Amino acid sequence: MIQKKELCMKQKNTILNDAYHCAYALLLKDASIYLIKASTGPLKGLLNLAGGSVPKNSSSEIALKKTIKTQANLRIKKMKLATFFECEVPLDAKKTIRYYGMIYAVSDYLGSSEQNNWHPIHSLTQEMVTPWTWYIVENYLNANQTTVIKEPSQSTIAT
Repeated sequence: MIQKKELCMKQKNTILNDAYHCAYALLLKDASIYLIKASTGPLKGLLNLAGGSVPKNSSSEIALKKTIKTQANLRIKKMKLATFFECEVPLDAKKTIRYYGMIYAVSDYLGSSEQNNWHPIHSLTQEMVTPWTWYIVENYLNANQTTVIKEPSQSTIAT
């Protein structure tokens, strides 16, 4: 399993093959978070926030709302920017993929989603989730703050 430090560090002398502009939703219910297992790419098998790539010439908000409707069968009514992220994922010794974008805290939504995609926040480990999901769990959803989102941060995940 690739460690977070390896996934998010800036690597020297690498070729950046692809860059993906992404938008993800932070969906919370009780003390659980909505996550989807990545089915392709270098992060295959890891749990990830719902969302994904933003098509060219589309806004992050519109793309995210459409994706959440498809992935989670939920209609977002209210969301707020929680943070930005940037992460390089190594494919091999010389090639990486860069993911960058926004994570939105969803405070109001309609519909019902699959129960097996809701995961107790405190049961998650770094090895189970994508680097930006772990960043959210670690920084926004600590033991005393499972339903509160802090103000947006201008920092990126590059540690």
